[in-house]
Amino acid sequence: MYTRSPRIVVFIFAAAVLAGCACPATRSGYPAHTEYIVTGRPINAALVRGIQKKETTHTEITEWFGAPTHRVATEDAIAYTYRHCKTKIPAIDIQSIKETCTELFIVFDRPSLTVKNFAYAPKSSEGHLTNLSRSEPGISP
Repeated sequence: MYTRSPRIVVFIFAAAVLAGCACPATRSGYPAHTEYIVTGRPINAALVRGIQKKETTHTEITEWFGAPTHRVATEDAIAYTYRHCKTKIPAIDIQSIKETCTELFIVFDRPSLTVKNFAYAPKSSEGHLTNLSRSEPGISP
């Protein structure tokens, strides 16, 4: 029967402990690992700058940005919202979740289906608008 010497067992145990210490760790001592969740399609800022009120059509907008995240229709207008978000989710510290979103809000006039008004805003998880380009005062996404 084959038996291992105590020195080999101690060596293997010490190597395993030291290997665990080499891992990057958070304050809690667990390995740091972060996941990202991405929702929506990226919104091209150059295309947003190309939107012209009373000129850009509904068809052009859907060709440029695809299907909207949300759509609302009334008798005299249609509103589209486009939203692209990247959410950083740490494995251990759930209170450290960070979300960065970009939103584009467009109102189309009926029956012409041209852009009546629009707003573009990158914003953070705290909900503070960091850069708002409004086409008219009083419009917000």
